[in-house]
Amino acid sequence: MPMVTPLMINRPDSRAVATANAPAWLGVFGRFFWLLALPVVVACIYLSFVHSLVLIGERAEVSASGSNGWLDTAEQLDIVGIPDIYEAKGSFLHRQGVLLSDEARSEMLMQSAAYWDRAAEIRPDWPYYPLSALSAEIAYNAPAERIQMRLDQLMHIAPNERGLYRNLFRYAFIAWEKLRTDQQRWIIRQVQLPGGDTFNRAIKAARSVNRMPLLCATLPWSVAKDICY
Repeated sequence: MPMVTPLMINRPDSRAVATANAPAWLGVFGRFFWLLALPVVVACIYLSFVHSLVLIGERAEVSASGSNGWLDTAEQLDIVGIPDIYEAKGSFLHRQGVLLSDEARSEMLMQSAAYWDRAAEIRPDWPYYPLSALSAEIAYNAPAERIQMRLDQLMHIAPNERGLYRNLFRYAFIAWEKLRTDQQRWIIRQVQLPGGDTFNRAIKAARSVNRMPLLCATLPWSVAKDICY
């Protein structure tokens, strides 16, 4: 007996039906969805390019004359406020300034401090920027008021940031006579903080700038007797 083959009813694919019934705007949106990612791609390319300029500029040779074209270009291209640019420029000008003398030295180091301040405006809670500015100001023998203002800034931002202390102690010992009495007392209190390597850092900093007699004279004898003799 011949077999009867059942009739096959062609039913439309549900996906095709859904596509056919989709609003027209959804198709247009899907076609141009990639445009939404375009600003992100452009931003990534921009940031990568600017940071590449900064990295090259940081490795550029420093001389008493001449500018750093890589960092200058990065600064000109900055439209969002990238602190790394001003950090690198401040460091470059500092290294260049110490090669100079007299007014040219002071002017270059003041520019260095200004760039560190610009970086701090963008990233105000990062204490290493004002610390570097303090280094530049000490290098050009800034007035006492300027040194005191800078130390006040550091005391406010990072009263217990021990990572700063090695350089902070060194700068404070160099400019000791320019500090206010309350600032000198604050430094000595930080030297005596328990735990960590703070005390040893203070000793190393004092020795590096020939200020051990100062440290011995200001520390309590119970603390100083083991290192001062």
